[in-house]
Amino acid sequence: MNAKLIGVTTVLLLTTFFTNLNAEIVLESLSVLDLETAQKKAMEENPTLTASADRVAQATERVRQAQSLYYPGLDLTGGATWTRVSDASTKTQGQRVSIEKNQERYRLGLEASWLIFDGFSRRFNKLIAENSEQESMQARYDGQRLLLQLVAETYYNAHLALYTRQIAEADIAFNLRQLGDAELRYQQGAGSLSSVLNFKVQINRAKTDLLIAERDYEVIRFSLATLMGVSEAQLPDSLALAKLEMIEASDFLAFEPELLISKAMVTRPDLLQQHYRMKSRDAAIEQARSKYYPTLRLRGSVDGDRSDDPGFESEDFGTTIGLSLNYNLYSGGADRARIAESEAQQREALNNFHNQQNNVKKEVREAYSNLLLAQEQLKLQRSTTELVTKTRDLVRDGYNAGQESLVRLNEAQRDLVRTQSNLALSLVGLYNSRHRLLTVTGESLQKFQKK
Repeated sequence: MNAKLIGVTTVLLLTTFFTNLNAEIVLESLSVLDLETAQKKAMEENPTLTASADRVAQATERVRQAQSLYYPGLDLTGGATWTRVSDASTKTQGQRVSIEKNQERYRLGLEASWLIFDGFSRRFNKLIAENSEQESMQARYDGQRLLLQLVAETYYNAHLALYTRQIAEADIAFNLRQLGDAELRYQQGAGSLSSVLNFKVQINRAKTDLLIAERDYEVIRFSLATLMGVSEAQLPDSLALAKLEMIEASDFLAFEPELLISKAMVTRPDLLQQHYRMKSRDAAIEQARSKYYPTLRLRGSVDGDRSDDPGFESEDFGTTIGLSLNYNLYSGGADRARIAESEAQQREALNNFHNQQNNVKKEVREAYSNLLLAQEQLKLQRSTTELVTKTRDLVRDGYNAGQESLVRLNEAQRDLVRTQSNLALSLVGLYNSRHRLLTVTGESLQKFQKK
């Protein structure tokens, strides 16, 4: 992977983070919800992303902990002891020296220590922490990328439920008109009661479809609200979804799969996450090798010791300064084993990275193939819907003229409802396929953050 391109991409992601999240979205002030607004709200309020931000904060603090090892340590020490000498000890030694039965001692000190050299262990420990921080950031970005896709899928599924509801309403309206005509003919003695009952049955069937579509739409709105982090998991009743426009054949997209793959290789956060994990493993190897070097530490202290009372004076203090060297000659092969362990972890990270690269390539190719399929399906479904609509109208006119049977009319109407449902499914599927391609290339996240 091009390291310079990775660095530029990472800086771009870092500098554009939350660029589009400055103004809080108040859903109650909106009458129409479009996909971009829904995604923006999810980026602001989704609890999962909030938790991932806390994980990034933890990694940042670990970097600061690693940085602190470059600075000296300063410790203040102190203590006080009170001793009562036993009578037996006093009698034993009393003939030789004068012993105070109650003794007090006070200690006060200031100690400084500075690790001058540790075989570059601090340096590589800091590199590990910094790469882990970047890894956490990329994991957060990848969570955002997947969240954007979930919001898009839920948003488009809500539109599919709306289309299903509209189709059911149109089905009801058609059968109501036919019912009116059938009742009029029956009253005039030119029609049968079975025809009247048939259209009532068809109306009830369509009403059942309508109820299911309305239930599905309501449930999907709950899911969308949850992804957006809305309290009570409920969108305002007055908030409608922005209309999905029909995609014309002239607006169909065409790409070079290899270019899409190349883009994904440098923009996908999960790949960047694996990249920084490999860098951490490289640093871990060097940190393990630092055990072969000696450590050098400078120490200094000012110590005070006083009897009877804590009123320290200058003559009660003494100073100590020293330089200590520690060099491990033998540790039973532990250092060599640590290096071998780190090297194995590095190989594991490299293999995982290559495996993830292959997965990304597969995802891009699948998404592009599905996009082409969705475009062709929409084209065919539009043509089929036009033909079936014309057929239904001809059968209806023929039935009204007494030239077509009731069974044929029912069949033609069911064909139309089924075809319209397939058209709605194809349209929503194409929108989903488009967004899915943006997701697998990582472009959905970049595009969102640049705005």
